[in-house]
Amino acid sequence: MIEHSIRDKVVVVTGTSSGNGKAMALLLAEKGARLVLTARRTGLLEATAREAEDRGAPEVLVVPCDVTKREQVEAVAEATLARWGRIDAWVNNAGVIGWSLFEDTTEEEFRRMLEVNLMGAVYGTWAAL
Repeated sequence: MIEHSIRDKVVVVTGTSSGNGKAMALLLAEKGARLVLTARRTGLLEATAREAEDRGAPEVLVVPCDVTKREQVEAVAEATLARWGRIDAWVNNAGVIGWSLFEDTTEEEFRRMLEVNLMGAVYGTWAAL
C-alpha cells in the first residue's frame, strides 16, 4: 500500500475565518501542511493562522481575499507561487447560505450566494490551474 502524506504540501483553503474552512485549515495544520489561508474577515483570518501555527503548521501565509473578485483570487495564487513555487492542493471552501424561505429571499441575496458559492469556486479553480 502506498502511503500519502500531506506533510509539507502547499494547500490553499478559502473561507478560513470560520466554520468548515477553519476546521479544515486546523486539521491540515495538525498534519503538517504549509497553509495559505484566505477569507474576507482579516481579524478572524489572522486568528485562524495563529491557531494553525500552534497546531503544527510549519508555515502559514495569510492572504485576505473576497472570492467574488477574480483578481483577488488570482493574487492568492500569485502570492502562493511567490512563496513556495507551487500549489499542491486548492480547497474552494468559501460559501454563504441563505437562511430564509425562498419567497422571502431577495434577488441580491441569491446573487451573493451564486457569486460566492459558484463563481468563487470557478475563480479558485482557474487560479489553481
